Amino acid sequence: MAPNVVPGSDGAGEVVAVGSKVTRFEQGSKVLTLFNQAHYGGPLTPKVLGTGLGGAIDGTLRQYGIFNENGLVDMPKNLSYLEAGTLSCSALTAWNALYGLNPVLPGDWVLTQGTGGVSISGLQFAKAAGARVIATTSSAAKAETLKKLGADYVINYKENPNWGDEAKNVTGGVQHVIEVGGA
Repeated sequence: MAPNVVPGSDGAGEVVAVGSKVTRFEQGSKVLTLFNQAHYGGPLTPKVLGTGLGGAIDGTLRQYGIFNENGLVDMPKNLSYLEAGTLSCSALTAWNALYGLNPVLPGDWVLTQGTGGVSISGLQFAKAAGARVIATTSSAAKAETLKKLGADYVINYKENPNWGDEAKNVTGGVQHVIEVGGA
């Protein structure tokens, strides 16, 4: 993380002004940010990795930001800013975890860690795919939320520091782990 960088990777907002060469958006367009502002496809290069919002460059927890038009996409019209603002980093990370190298299948066990955006998105995507979800959390209140969202089994890792053993005993082994510890 760069020193003194504005945090925040996900973002949704309205274009308030455009430069003279901008062709993709106009004032008033509703948009989402891309996490890596220079990643338009292909492999993640060191240059691309140097454009991550909220880590390498200033992120979204600010009132105004200046973005290259290629670092934004149209916001789905059926979503609020709050809903849309969860898509660009956390939901895509969860989607990639479940549909990247080894796609989730009905009946698979998926383990999610905590109640952050990536884990909640992962839980919802896994349930929509017909998978079973075992989730970890640190409180009874969060455990209830996870159950309401569809978690099949919840482990409080503060009460059970050997939560991995419990997860294996319950599932016989998981096919997917959405690990959110970061780099």
